[in-house]
Amino acid sequence: MGLKTSTSTLQDEVKYLCEELEKSLKGTAEEGTTQKLFEGHCRKAPDDNYTRKESFSSLGLDVTNCKDVYASFDKKCNGDIESGVLFTEFPPVLQLHLSRFQNDHGKINARYEYPLELDLDKENGKYLSTDADRSIRNLYTLHSVIVHNGDGHHFALIRPRLSDLWLKYDNEVVKIVDVRRALDEQYGGDEEFPPFTFTKGSNAIMLVYVRKSEKDKIFFTMDDEEIPEHARPKKAARLKKAEEIEDNQTDSFVIIKVARVQDEQTGTGLVDFDKVLSFRIKKLSSFYKFLEIVSEHYGVPTHRIRFYKSQACPIMPKKESDTVLQMVGDSPEVRLLLQFDKSPLCATCPCPGVGVFHVFDIEDWPRKSTM
Repeated sequence: MGLKTSTSTLQDEVKYLCEELEKSLKGTAEEGTTQKLFEGHCRKAPDDNYTRKESFSSLGLDVTNCKDVYASFDKKCNGDIESGVLFTEFPPVLQLHLSRFQNDHGKINARYEYPLELDLDKENGKYLSTDADRSIRNLYTLHSVIVHNGDGHHFALIRPRLSDLWLKYDNEVVKIVDVRRALDEQYGGDEEFPPFTFTKGSNAIMLVYVRKSEKDKIFFTMDDEEIPEHARPKKAARLKKAEEIEDNQTDSFVIIKVARVQDEQTGTGLVDFDKVLSFRIKKLSSFYKFLEIVSEHYGVPTHRIRFYKSQACPIMPKKESDTVLQMVGDSPEVRLLLQFDKSPLCATCPCPGVGVFHVFDIEDWPRKSTM
């Protein structure tokens, strides 16, 4: 991301981007969309009645001597008579710029926390003005984080559609990351490696939150017929390119090595995982797709297949949309134990039931059985 260091510059660039987006929508049915998404309103001092009303598309938060986002809002709303604000309306998409840069003192790298869920109605709506609509629930969930790495470089951590999946966008490279990369690791502060202590130069400078009650309005899938005809080839080309990039990125896939009872080395209780069957599958694929691949390979119905990370740790997807990443984690290679359930108690159940599993050799299973 070719952004300069200053937080104010970043804020200006985001404002410019919103203005350009709105210009491109002028004269269309979507004109006014950026205001609807990003524009909020507040009342500012200089008098006790907060009579001066202003609009905003992003908010700057002071991080100095503040431990987290709530402390910054306290400071913003309980400031002196010249600078205090109260909010009449928060926008559906709330953009927060963390003021980590100071002209005289450089960058503030102190630890500063931000929650996955942000409740701006806390303590009886203390951040709201008297004329705010209290029927609107101002509960937000974190969508994206822009990080400054300390060397003038920026990257973004984004959660598409507010799913459990986090992606790191660093120039042309897109990688799957753990949620800790979006939260704890970007708080800043000191890190201890005894006997040394280091200050983290990489930390968040911008946060984007989405109001939970409006998630389905903001994130939706367009049908092909809703896409303008001239834009359809571009969409197809982008999707193809994205698939090619994903196929060429080794960290988009996981190698799942599957061991069965008969793979155990006699009398040792150990398995040589270099000699067992391996499957290479996309981390973002449905885990049920992986089940179907294993089912087809062995000729065993999917509802009879059981996977374990260990004897005491079964893997049980709760819904068909659960991904391989969610079920087995973000490692490049995963080792699983495979069992087949022949119990009549589980003839139709898609997930493990209570009781003892009946483990048997694959040769004992009737091929392509529908039991």
